[in-house]
Amino acid sequence: MNKGTVMKNNRPSTTATKPSEASRLATAVLSVMETLSQVMDREVELLGKQDFAAVTALRDEKAKWSREYRSNMQALMQKPDLLKEASAEERQRLRKQGEVLAQSARRNAGCLRIAIGATQSLVQTVMNVAREQNKSNDCYSDPRKTALTLGSYSPTCTPVAINRTA
Repeated sequence: MNKGTVMKNNRPSTTATKPSEASRLATAVLSVMETLSQVMDREVELLGKQDFAAVTALRDEKAKWSREYRSNMQALMQKPDLLKEASAEERQRLRKQGEVLAQSARRNAGCLRIAIGATQSLVQTVMNVAREQNKSNDCYSDPRKTALTLGSYSPTCTPVAINRTA
């Protein structure tokens, strides 16, 4: 018989060694929080290196761990008294890991904001260059050709309507 096994009604009972539901949930939440923090820190590192292909590849993993974290937090919200059953050490570790996760999330959000801003600026610059290249280099326009451009009004040309019903 194990040290943790207790005899109860002539049958072994493992309640002495079996972790409580609160302990299992706390361990699961800690694991998810640590992994999500690591994924977000890795994303920040890749953004700093401008390795956008790796950032894109990391997106699915980040989404998976975010969903897992949300699921665990919802489980905790459904049973708020369960956390009180966890040991003081587990609650302290959860608190510390929550601070680490919050810091990783802030850093991650800031880097993503910067990357998005840089991308938007680049797209705007490309659009401006394309717009400038499409402008005409002529200083004066030919009044005979102005009527041929779409959307312009010319007093010398009258609109024509064609009836095709006949």
